[in-house]
Amino acid sequence: MAKDSDSSLPSDESIKNVPLYQAVNDSLSRIQQDICDICNIKARIKAHSVGGHTDWIREIFITHDNTKVVSVSDDNTARLWDISRGRCLMVYTGHTDTVRALAITEDDNILITGSWDKTIRIWELETGKCINILKGHTARIRSITLSADSKMIYSGSEDTTARKWRLETGECIQVYRGHKKAIRVIACTEDGRFLFTGCEDSTIRKWNARTGVHVHTFHGHKDEVFTLVINKNGTEMFSG
Repeated sequence: MAKDSDSSLPSDESIKNVPLYQAVNDSLSRIQQDICDICNIKARIKAHSVGGHTDWIREIFITHDNTKVVSVSDDNTARLWDISRGRCLMVYTGHTDTVRALAITEDDNILITGSWDKTIRIWELETGKCINILKGHTARIRSITLSADSKMIYSGSEDTTARKWRLETGECIQVYRGHKKAIRVIACTEDGRFLFTGCEDSTIRKWNARTGVHVHTFHGHKDEVFTLVINKNGTEMFSG
């Protein structure tokens, strides 16, 4: 008698009880909700705004109070929008090339932008005033993230390095070296212990965030790594 070809496979119900399945499923659900939220925001902005960016929009970031969104563009500017009305509230000008990355402090007071002009600018979110310009990278900046307490800025660049900056003073206090190609994305654990960098060379590197020591290299992707997400307790990482 021929064996049932599916008899050796786990059932759908047993798979759903595996922690990794549950974690991935939860993450995908959050991503789907985020995509819906972003689409709704873009629709509101398109429906209500007159004018706006004049070139490609590279990234958007929703403020922590969910009332505003900041966009960055190839037109060298960042813009602050009111979500409910789709109205542009502020234009941040000063960069001399594409603004590629951004982050906002937990209290929604400070905006940080990274540009292909090799600089990071720190702005007062509400007034649009540029309060500091951070220089050190020698090529385009591709990614920015903040520590959980918003005291440290992490940046990744096409110069193959990542850097750690003190937000309050603008001082660069650590340089992470080891990648051979451009760093596309950067992320840190919530406790601030470890930094992860995704690279054009298809690898992900794990670093001791404080000392800059390389801890581990993750292999598996066959092309550039563009996205990194670390779960809240820092035990799992998702990459794309």
